[in-house]
Amino acid sequence: MAQPFAYTLRSLEKDNGRVAATALGVLLLLAVGWLVWMLKARITVYEVSTKTRLEVHGSAYSIHSAVAGKIAAIEVKLGQKVEKGQLLVRLDSAVEEQRLATSRARLEALDPQIAVTASELKATRGAVIAEVAAGSAAMRQAKARSKEADIKTQLAERESSRYKKLGDAVSVQESDRVVASAQMSKAAHDAMLLDVRRLRSEQRLRQRSGEAKVATLRRELATLQGERQALLATVAELHQIIERHAVRAPGDGVVGELQPLQIGAYVTEGAKLASVLPNGELVLIAEFEPSSALGRVRPGQSGEFRLAGFPWLEYGTVKVRVIQCASEVRNGTVRVELQITQGQKSLVPFQHGLPGTVEVAVEQVSPLELLLRSLGRRLDGNAGTGVTDDAHEKSPG
Repeated sequence: MAQPFAYTLRSLEKDNGRVAATALGVLLLLAVGWLVWMLKARITVYEVSTKTRLEVHGSAYSIHSAVAGKIAAIEVKLGQKVEKGQLLVRLDSAVEEQRLATSRARLEALDPQIAVTASELKATRGAVIAEVAAGSAAMRQAKARSKEADIKTQLAERESSRYKKLGDAVSVQESDRVVASAQMSKAAHDAMLLDVRRLRSEQRLRQRSGEAKVATLRRELATLQGERQALLATVAELHQIIERHAVRAPGDGVVGELQPLQIGAYVTEGAKLASVLPNGELVLIAEFEPSSALGRVRPGQSGEFRLAGFPWLEYGTVKVRVIQCASEVRNGTVRVELQITQGQKSLVPFQHGLPGTVEVAVEQVSPLELLLRSLGRRLDGNAGTGVTDDAHEKSPG
């Protein structure tokens, strides 16, 4: 039996009331839930730097050519591990090496000459000393004989004078004998004096000759020794010059930069050839806009790093932590240093110089606060959807 129309209309009105009440309740619940979410939810705000690179913690060794010249050998490759003092690049030093060989050969020939001259000088000095000693002994003997002859002459002269005084009391023969003896004694004494003078003259000549020879040998030895010292200085200088043609690693590390060098190419003095990265921990160096970093990025904050050219969905991200933030602006940016969290594994081997993007979590705010900030910027005439031009937000989870 069909229901009366009035009854059906009343039923519909009653059902519509229930639906409206239910809809209103749902809307109220949604509004309350949205309001609670706007007030209680937390969104992480990240400051982003696309100017980020991996660097070794510590200054790299910049290697320059100490002299100008042609490249003779390149002993290393980019990324190669090197030790302190290891040869990296060698410049042509053929001219200096030839001069060094010539100097060494002359030095080797000079040493025997010095030894012979020194030995001859020693022998000559000894001979002169011995000859002077022998001459002095002969002079003493001659003087002794001359003195003895002088005494005999004086005795003979006194005896001759005495005989002359006696006159006829002495025979003529005896007087003549005494006079002849006195004359002979005087002649012997005169001969002895001449002998002493001759010996003195000969001794002086021999001594002067010996001393002259000694002086000549001394000059020769001094000349040879002076030449040797000059050659030693030349050899040492050539060693230094040749060593300056050898470009060596100033410390242990890895070749982080190598100029496009070619054998035979000419390089000028002071030209940069390579750089060696010291062994050490890799850190991130990021350059932030001042408005993004100053007062917002602080030590201890965490973040994520993505290597450029490696999709993060495939290779993932690297957890990092801020360890230092500059307090001043340089070249329009603020330098921030970040440390890679230990114990992480990466599909990409970390190397010095790799670029990427870093995101640093600077704060957590409610959606309402975020909305109000956005509205405030719009009212101020600043377009954008993030907290700053280099910032974005992520909801927790």
